[in-house]
Amino acid sequence: MMAVMKRANLLLQAPAYRDYMEKISRAELERAFCRHDLHHCLEVARLCWLFLLEAGADYPREVVYGAALLHDIGRWMEYRGQGCHAGLGAKLAEPLLTGAGYTEPERELITAAISEHRREEDAVFSSSLSYYLRQADKYSRPCFTCAVGEDCYKKDQMPQCRELFY
Repeated sequence: MMAVMKRANLLLQAPAYRDYMEKISRAELERAFCRHDLHHCLEVARLCWLFLLEAGADYPREVVYGAALLHDIGRWMEYRGQGCHAGLGAKLAEPLLTGAGYTEPERELITAAISEHRREEDAVFSSSLSYYLRQADKYSRPCFTCAVGEDCYKKDQMPQCRELFY
């Protein structure tokens, strides 16, 4: 039997989360490249969980999903020129995590992972969750099948630009 992730579901149902995702959706209406929607967040969650399992790291599934579901919620602010979505998203995530019942240590872990997910691969990360959230975000895109991939400014940064890895 599959376990229901109550706290992750509370995040998904939170009016603020829905508002942030709607703002991102509106901002990306004309975007030709990858979108930052729930589908992307779930892909990141599943890959991050897989990477952490393979690495032998032991995090509660709801912590991993919490980080992945919230990792891009600051995008709408970045589109408005207010700064990098990673740091902005970490600040927006805190009250959502509190409202969903995540503990203070879990909130600190998740918000650090969100704020660090745009770092370079060889940077120092505060946890394996931070590192693998970054990796999952990169590997979640099937760039080699993208119709506009040749025009993408990130094409040389994405591991799956030419072939499938995960």
